[in-house]
Amino acid sequence: MKKITFILLIGLITIVSGCKETQPLDEIEIKNFIMEYKSLIYNVNYKALPKYKELEEKLRPLISEDIFEQNKKNGIYMLPSSFASENNSNIKLEDIEVTGVTYSKGEKKYEVKYALFLIIDNVSYVKKGRMHLISKEKNILITYDWETPIDVGSKNFN
Repeated sequence: MKKITFILLIGLITIVSGCKETQPLDEIEIKNFIMEYKSLIYNVNYKALPKYKELEEKLRPLISEDIFEQNKKNGIYMLPSSFASENNSNIKLEDIEVTGVTYSKGEKKYEVKYALFLIIDNVSYVKKGRMHLISKEKNILITYDWETPIDVGSKNFN
């Protein structure tokens, strides 16, 4: 009888520890993740533009598959590079401010509002956006990303 109780107890402990919930991400982890992701896209020297395939390889592990494919198809990841090339402009992501985080425990999803602080040809710009993230054992994936277009000089910058 003691063996059966012991085996059941071990089984119960294994099940409970397997169901242990991961800690929610804090704002610093979210900011660092967004900074890593956005730096790949927004740090552009028009004289040395990133190779599209290399950029895709770096971005792919950070984004859910369906969003990655959709954005790839629409050329979203190359918009800053295209702008830099067409306007002989350098673009640098200087900083990011996370302006709001809402965590949905049931969906294990984060809704993040942020502001990008960009330098384009030595002029500062702020670009606001929203992003949805999911986290599984400290692996973070982007499931939604949207930014407001801004005017740079007389040109629209998406």
